Amino acid sequence: SLIGHGVRIDESQDDHELYLNANKIAHEIDRYRPTLGVRNFKNSELLEDIYAYNDFICKDLTKGLDNPKTIKKGDAPYLVTEYLGHMEPTKSFDSEAQRVYHALRHAKVIDDNYKYDELCGAIGWCFFDYYTHKDFGSGDRICYHGVFDMGRNPKLASYIYKSQQDEEDVLEVLSSLTQGDRPQAFYHEIYVATNLDYVDLYKNETFIKRYYPSRDEFKYMPHPPILINDLIGESFIEPKVKSLKDRKRFASLLSYVAINGLLELKTKHYVTMGYLMLKYKLKYPDLVDIFNRYVSCWGKQTIIYTFKGYKNDKLVKEVKRGPSLKQELRVNLSKDYLETKDTYDALRISVALVNEYDMVLPYASSIVDVEVEGPIELLSPKSESLKGGQLSLYIRSTAKKGRTSQTKRRDQS
Repeated sequence: SLIGHGVRIDESQDDHELYLNANKIAHEIDRYRPTLGVRNFKNSELLEDIYAYNDFICKDLTKGLDNPKTIKKGDAPYLVTEYLGHMEPTKSFDSEAQRVYHALRHAKVIDDNYKYDELCGAIGWCFFDYYTHKDFGSGDRICYHGVFDMGRNPKLASYIYKSQQDEEDVLEVLSSLTQGDRPQAFYHEIYVATNLDYVDLYKNETFIKRYYPSRDEFKYMPHPPILINDLIGESFIEPKVKSLKDRKRFASLLSYVAINGLLELKTKHYVTMGYLMLKYKLKYPDLVDIFNRYVSCWGKQTIIYTFKGYKNDKLVKEVKRGPSLKQELRVNLSKDYLETKDTYDALRISVALVNEYDMVLPYASSIVDVEVEGPIELLSPKSESLKGGQLSLYIRSTAKKGRTSQTKRRDQS
């Protein structure tokens, strides 16, 4: 959507005469739309209708955007025209911790966007990764600044945006729940991007806990992500521990270890552990046994986590996470026909390697070979490797006029 005309050179210094005339010309050409000009410094001279500013203040999860009152003087509308981008470049095949952190940085900016009434909007840099010149990028002349990759395949951050609307139910677990993908082989924190009311977590068939949007962390955005910081919850049942209160203490201690790891235990945790060991005459082997059954689960039954999302107390979506034992190619078309009228038509085919839970395998780099037949032409390479477990193919019509539809699909891996 064209919401305004930019009349300043991007991030340039003030130039009264030049920008006075540029603003005037824009209004003469289009008297219906406002003008703006992008700045990267505060308290600039405003000659346009909208004060536009690139706000890259976000350095961590404590602050997303600057207070508009510190940026400009007066009552003119204020629009953030760029944020994040080079502050947190993230590849679709980066570690899970990095991809989740990237998503949370975007969530923080979105939250601050809603926080300030003086702010009429914020535009992120940027939608997609892109090629760039030799002096920028990541050594491969690619800027990984997008919430999608160059093939228009989603990164985790994209689901933070997708979950801010109410037309489509969204439930995206921002973790594979594979311990080996995390430092110390522990999950730390698990986030769920969703616009649902709450999520019930199950470990296999056992109910763990109900979770609600994290309003403490994200106070203003329409649909904050949900923080999962307890993988034990109500599942702890230990006959030796008789007291309900002590069971909750034990469960809390185990949950902390499951999320943060043994190396992160604090003095209060050791005190609680000592108290419970003395009270119930537990030995070190008893603790190891409990740890293996509730936390590590190595060599035991396969653990499947199920996230059930509810809206208006009705189950509307379900997501599973567990060890990947199967792999298959998932193929989706942007549309199922090509129609040539005055010019050729084209469509996009997204290809992803997924496991049995329909989760994209982000470290997959398999080669995909493509053949086409019929009145179509492949616009993409015939052989291409997956990046972050995904890639996009593009085909176009070759007939002068007519319509071709998908009648059958043959998937090969």
